[in-house]
Amino acid sequence: MKQVGDGAFPGGKLDIQTVTGNDLESIRAIYEAFSTTLNGPRIRSEDYWKKQIENENENDYFQKAVRDETVLSYIRAEKRVTSLRSMNFAVWTEKKTAWFR
Repeated sequence: MKQVGDGAFPGGKLDIQTVTGNDLESIRAIYEAFSTTLNGPRIRSEDYWKKQIENENENDYFQKAVRDETVLSYIRAEKRVTSLRSMNFAVWTEKKTAWFR
């Protein structure tokens, strides 16, 4: 597990881990908490999220930041030669979630 400290996440280090099927409930909750108030995002079913894990290839990047066994954020991206192309990035905060695409 990679650990990082970041001022954006006060309170200690974060563990950066690959998202697995066991994380999908937390990932869905983060996504839905923010996206339901927006016009553009679409509803994503449980099956949609499962397929994100099942259909991964070597260019996929689906990581989570965890502290005290709680998923605080995730990123879904495509690996490029010198960069990542972000498809989803979402973060829990105390007041709301921040979501970027």
